[in-house]
Amino acid sequence: MSYIYKVDSELHKNFKQIKLIKGTKVFICIYNVLYKINDTKKNPFLRYLLYKYSDESAFSDLMTFPFFTHENENILNTANNKVCEITNKRLKPKGYLKNEDGLFIFYNHDLDDFIFEKKMKKDNFWWTIIDEICNLKKVLYFKIHDSVINIFLKNPFLIYLYDTEDKKFEIPIISFKGEHYKLINYIASFGIRPSSRSRFGPFYTSGTYNWAVRYAGWSRYYTKQEFLGKKITDDNGKFKKGGILRLITFLGNLEEQKVILYNKDNYFYKLIKFYDDVKEKSEENIKKHREKNNKYKGKWSLESKCLVVPKIKFNNDIGYFNINTEYIIDNGDNQLTLSIHELNMESLKVVWDPLYDGYEIL
Repeated sequence: MSYIYKVDSELHKNFKQIKLIKGTKVFICIYNVLYKINDTKKNPFLRYLLYKYSDESAFSDLMTFPFFTHENENILNTANNKVCEITNKRLKPKGYLKNEDGLFIFYNHDLDDFIFEKKMKKDNFWWTIIDEICNLKKVLYFKIHDSVINIFLKNPFLIYLYDTEDKKFEIPIISFKGEHYKLINYIASFGIRPSSRSRFGPFYTSGTYNWAVRYAGWSRYYTKQEFLGKKITDDNGKFKKGGILRLITFLGNLEEQKVILYNKDNYFYKLIKFYDDVKEKSEENIKKHREKNNKYKGKWSLESKCLVVPKIKFNNDIGYFNINTEYIIDNGDNQLTLSIHELNMESLKVVWDPLYDGYEIL
């Protein structure tokens, strides 16, 4: 499936016109286009390469475009050499943009194939997608510098890919999945298994980074577990090693998505209201609820391809029906792994705290 990226028509091309004062930052913007299904070239999407400062630097864990500070050198030659150092290839610049943050030079670095990576906190170079840059404004929990975010938001042609009829391709989101570490490579290679215990049916569930930490850090019911005859948790159900999958997820167009809302017109209103009822429930009432829920569980997929479960606070009871956003898709082919990570188990609390922002990777 062919695509059009309008950098070819929108970027400035005449590098001889560039005049910079000493001390100006020159940013190197390396991108490539990948596909949801590589063999058929279906659903192309963009990735950009960012540089992450180490946690020991003054800009601890901040992510930005690779850059150098202009002195008196030949700008284009220096930029081209920096690109070669990063990619081990001689790439031709596609063009440039200039704003108050500096000069941004763009390079296309096409790859023959895509393989997920294991990324660690110490790694400097990270491939990121548009959702992380423009919406989340972070990768995992590493913040992205405003200079990166602003160049996209102020130049929307950088955000989108188009088909030959000038229609925008879907931009996938980033979501996460957590599991015991020994299962991570298997899941990344062969895909997420449909959930067998979800209250929304046997589909493919992922969520926010904090949501994934819950299942990367502890067994489902905080109980002791074994894997291949070896203990993988402590007595409180905390895994000895946990892993996170960073997933590229295609939700489909808006007409194909269903969002759970706590209002009377929503498909899931009665489900939420049952949990929000502060009255004591009899065993008979609970049994009837489960039977009814099982009868209709998963029927949403007859009308939609994706279910989004956002943060939903109870109206009557204390707490939440759901606190970290979940994404449930009906087809595992709409998801692929961008990177995998080992969770820093020392950053976890005794039990999962959905609002805690200190969960880290190794």
